Amino acid sequence: MSYPTFYSAVDWRKAGAVTSIHTQGNCGACWGITAVETIESAYFIKSSELLDLAETEPILCDDSCQMCYGGWPQNAYEYAMDNNGLPLESSVSYDGDALYLITMVLAGENDEVE
Repeated sequence: MSYPTFYSAVDWRKAGAVTSIHTQGNCGACWGITAVETIESAYFIKSSELLDLAETEPILCDDSCQMCYGGWPQNAYEYAMDNNGLPLESSVSYDGDALYLITMVLAGENDEVE
């Protein structure tokens, strides 16, 4: 495909606008990870400062989602706005296995917390 000469693709990785790769593991929380990574990049574009924010926060705390069983990115955006942002990943690190276990316990599918 040929693009007009005015078009120039931006590699946001090279621009420093994205954090390291995050994987959801066993937890189906792509909705939260995607939303938080979008917030991180938007903040970088506005401020030139890249923050690594905690995906765990909206996944655990947003009452409108089903944690590892699904949710919507727009709910994570609203959660961040309603709570004056998100904490840093370094203070609330992501653990897909632990989140999945919590999700199962809260759904009544597992009564053992290891």
